[in-house]
Amino acid sequence: MSYDRSQTHVGCKLYIVFLFICLSVLLISASEAKEKNCRVKHHTNVEHTNGCDKSNCNEVCINKDHATYGYCVPSIPYFSFCFCYFC
Repeated sequence: MSYDRSQTHVGCKLYIVFLFICLSVLLISASEAKEKNCRVKHHTNVEHTNGCDKSNCNEVCINKDHATYGYCVPSIPYFSFCFCYFC
């Protein structure tokens, strides 16, 4: 069985190039990913007769509390609460 060193050398170079490309992509994607931390506040002034109304919660949070948006958590009818997110 003959052993060709040139094929092994080419394979080694391709492996190094592949690792370099993977490392470059990883570093670029990690530098661009920024965490967005939002402050969350439970909004108690929204009247809930049948749970949280998504549109009413969003409107009250934006207009009265100057939040970025409002969201009902958890999103289960008759059992959810309005939270305002400040991002």
